[in-house]
Amino acid sequence: TGNFSMRVKSKCQKIVGVDSSIEGILVHKEKDPNAEVVLSDITMGIPFPDNSFSKVLSNNTIYTLPKNKQHFVIREVYRILKNDGKFVISNIKENFSPVYIYRTHLRNSVNRYGLLKTISLAFKMLLPTIKIFYYNIIIKKAGASGKYNFLSEQEQLALLDGAGFDSISEPIAVYADQAIMNSAYKK
Repeated sequence: TGNFSMRVKSKCQKIVGVDSSIEGILVHKEKDPNAEVVLSDITMGIPFPDNSFSKVLSNNTIYTLPKNKQHFVIREVYRILKNDGKFVISNIKENFSPVYIYRTHLRNSVNRYGLLKTISLAFKMLLPTIKIFYYNIIIKKAGASGKYNFLSEQEQLALLDGAGFDSISEPIAVYADQAIMNSAYKK
């Protein structure tokens, strides 16, 4: 829905988002009308020529793909990256806790902005927060039913290695230690 794209936009010359959900694209365009976003099912291929991008970011995407498509999509990322291009990937862990993420965020906000400002922000963000918890309940149920395929640290590393990536970082805990992030480079 564009949150991450908007966050890194000032640090990049150009950002192109890819999403298989028209609803997600519409939300992204509502937040950033000038965003360049492509509708595509990445399990069928990423719709860009070889060596198109110097950086690719995948945030909480790969676990939503069927196991038998994850390697293909990571190979597609490798294909569209330029030589020496960087890939950053993060995925939530199987037993992630949205409540823990939220509590950690609140604690960090209190430390950064103080209690009164944090309470004010929490009230302003009440509806989006409710939506986040609602969608996280859906994600957890989908994971439990086998619809989603959460990755262990070793599985994420194996996907990167199997696709040919080099200089793969050690897994880094993100989202209040509820997700795994790695970076890697195209040889």
